[in-house]
Amino acid sequence: MKFAIILLLNSFLLTAHALEAKKIKVKCPENTQFIDFTDPTTKERTLFCQATKEGKLVKHGGVLTYNKDGVLIKSEFYDMGVSQTGKVDKGIKIDKAN
Repeated sequence: MKFAIILLLNSFLLTAHALEAKKIKVKCPENTQFIDFTDPTTKERTLFCQATKEGKLVKHGGVLTYNKDGVLIKSEFYDMGVSQTGKVDKGIKIDKAN
């Protein structure tokens, strides 16, 4: 019985953590569209903003990537399709490169 309760609690915590990830708000720059994409293979969730540049869709603004458990694994910043930052670990804040 104790084992079943622990499994149930772990399942609840994982579900609660995943639900927290769903509440994330991404503020997109003007003239961009918010995209919430989950990779069907890895189950990684990427939240980003996209804009149109020379007829092509490009990332513009912040990009957040979460693993299948809802843990932030990467934070990036794009300027009209050009990456300005790389991978971030342990919640380090990203500033746009000069």
